Amino acid sequence: MQQTKGRSVGLDVVLSSVQRTVGKSLDADAPLMAAGLSSVGTIRFVSRLRSTLDGNAEISPMLIFEQPTVRAIAAHL
Repeated sequence: MQQTKGRSVGLDVVLSSVQRTVGKSLDADAPLMAAGLSSVGTIRFVSRLRSTLDGNAEISPMLIFEQPTVRAIAAHL
């Protein structure tokens, strides 16, 4: 279960974190693995997203397999 301590995570926050991780612009509905997010990139993305959320979020690296797009992740969190 993902916990963001009652904080809403906007689409723009998730999209920005992913784009910085993969180093290119992405569509919010593009599958992240197809967009170039590797296993190592996934760890970096989750770490970056946690940092953006002041380190208070418990986010599993498995999230991108369960919620494979930026839009799905933002809605889930």
